[in-house]
Amino acid sequence: MVTDNLSTALLRRANALVVLFDNEGILLFNFIGKQFNRCSYEHLNIIHSINKPLSFQNLLQEFNDYEPKSLVKAITSLIKAGALLIEGTEIEKVDSEYERDWEWGPTSGIFHFGIKDGRFFSVEEAIALQEARALKDPSPKLWSENTNYDEVIELPWPDLTISPLKLMRKRRTHRSLLKEDISQSDLAKCLFSGMGILGIGKNSKICDIPFKMTPSGGARNPYEAYVYVQRVKDLKKGIYKYSGLDNSLALVNDYDLPTPGEILGNQHWADNGAAIILLVAHFERTMWKYSDAGAYRVVLIEAGHIGQNIALMANKLDLVANPTSAIHDTIAEKTLCLDKVTHSVLYALIIGKPDLEFPIPQTD
Repeated sequence: MVTDNLSTALLRRANALVVLFDNEGILLFNFIGKQFNRCSYEHLNIIHSINKPLSFQNLLQEFNDYEPKSLVKAITSLIKAGALLIEGTEIEKVDSEYERDWEWGPTSGIFHFGIKDGRFFSVEEAIALQEARALKDPSPKLWSENTNYDEVIELPWPDLTISPLKLMRKRRTHRSLLKEDISQSDLAKCLFSGMGILGIGKNSKICDIPFKMTPSGGARNPYEAYVYVQRVKDLKKGIYKYSGLDNSLALVNDYDLPTPGEILGNQHWADNGAAIILLVAHFERTMWKYSDAGAYRVVLIEAGHIGQNIALMANKLDLVANPTSAIHDTIAEKTLCLDKVTHSVLYALIIGKPDLEFPIPQTD
């Protein structure tokens, strides 16, 4: 099929492409298509030379030392590898959008796009893998102690019965959930605690800035929240977008929805959740101010600030908010109707009522 369309196609080198080397030779990696493929030096020369859209007739002239059949074979192989793209195809459009809108370049792009739609293990598989590894490679210790220092100052122990420590102490992840409704009021409190806008700071020379209850790198406010409503009183099942400014929900999608577990890395315990809050990064908001790709991690960190506020509010309401970043990106983006390379679901919190027959672990 690729060969049939080649005579009329315009071809160009992919933007989301890196060249790697190992002991066996050259590897090409298209990090948006997540395609790893072997490459010869001859193929690498072809890729390097096609730095602008060319027709196949142009290619025949450019590489006149190749036999036409040999060139067709090489070009077809490179198209299948994601190294060369046919203009107008879906993957070419996404690649063009990446080149135009992803301002942080390949240093962050390789990580961000390369890890999307990863492999997820079931709870049973994950436990089995850990137990098998522990037999031959014990886990590193998960805390440290100041026993090897000459000078150690013991600090006063805090009173865990006072606020906000009492609430923080109560917070737990609890995956045994009841299939019960929660109120709109409780959902609203959870959303507002993490995403609510308290006011707008006016700045005529740059832009207006929202004030929130969580810190934001450079005050760029890169996150929007979407809610997968399953069991919320007086709300029909569907995907809603939350506005932190007017504290409202707008219905985005209520047709042929996947289960929460299908969106969240096959974690089917999430199917019992009353609502799933999905945090969507709008990277262009932060890119506008910071050209340094290091700002990418600032956006990631902010999701944790938002999630902690939501989790604490949920626990205050005798609910739980279980956090996860195990996300099937393609399914999530389609379900939320996201269509920009700079918009990505990075974090989710499953809100629900804990099943008290399976107690939440507590400390003394």
